[in-house]
Amino acid sequence: MHLGLNKTGSTSIQTWLRTNKSALLKQGFHYDPFEDGKHPQWPHADVIAIASLNSDDPDLLSAFRLSYGIRTPEEYNNQSQLMKTAFANSLSEAGDRTVILSSETLGVWATGTGLVGPVCEFLRKYFDEFTIVTYVREQADWLASAYSQAVKIGRFHSIKAFAAARGENNYDQFASTWSQAAEPHGSVVMRLFERETMINNDVVEDFAVTCGIDTRGLTKVRAHNEAISANEVRVLELLSRLEKRLVQLPFAPRSRHRKIARLFKGRRKFSLSKSMTRRIRALNAESNEQFRQRYFPDRPVLFATLNPREDGVAQRVVTKKIAKPHT
Repeated sequence: MHLGLNKTGSTSIQTWLRTNKSALLKQGFHYDPFEDGKHPQWPHADVIAIASLNSDDPDLLSAFRLSYGIRTPEEYNNQSQLMKTAFANSLSEAGDRTVILSSETLGVWATGTGLVGPVCEFLRKYFDEFTIVTYVREQADWLASAYSQAVKIGRFHSIKAFAAARGENNYDQFASTWSQAAEPHGSVVMRLFERETMINNDVVEDFAVTCGIDTRGLTKVRAHNEAISANEVRVLELLSRLEKRLVQLPFAPRSRHRKIARLFKGRRKFSLSKSMTRRIRALNAESNEQFRQRYFPDRPVLFATLNPREDGVAQRVVTKKIAKPHT
């Protein structure tokens, strides 16, 4: 199960899996994106969450109300049964193949709500053993990319506010929580989302090799959902602030905001200032070191060093490539 934290190549991995679905079957891997016409397209996160969790939790009803029209425990149970049936049917089709699941939201959501245990228990009901694969990204680098996405969809228009809310990411706690819940039948593989450490400098190739997939002859896909430029971020910030003041701009909806922003597209990606990068690093330094000692003891530092210039453009110092995944 690929628990892709957001902004770590999850969309590219899922697109690659979907594109090569038939070829993967020949190698003994089964990936069902739940979009083959037998039932509506359901994200793996929703299938596992709704099928495994208790409908008495009002937060769950709220979380899935808009997507599935769930308003009562009875409606939740009905949807849960539909998804359990679809999941069981998919596994029946898989036969003795290795099943691949992928979600970019389940990991953080289950961890934040304390529901990692029920999710792992759900997996144990269906699988003799399972492996959880997760990619983590240097926090300052992740924050810049995640903020550009948040600005694009209109959730934030201030990097300071976003950093205050999302600046701390304790990867050691995340990994430990899932490792403990997965035992004894499950294991956790943590990978670094850095080109210098990924196999062939590519997250899709790295994921494939980690899973034991031979990529020769399989269709490659381009990177998806890449961060927008610094210029576009600034334009979207301005439009969001104006919209907040004026309630509604004459060129709403927000999709038009993005079209306007593209007119100012530049080459330079959005990145944090030198001072903010320093603060985010300090905030996560202790947990990063604990995480390094547990999962990457052979590395002198967890992430390749970032040397931000005064103008906020980050430069990477290349480190030696890791030859194989660490568990």
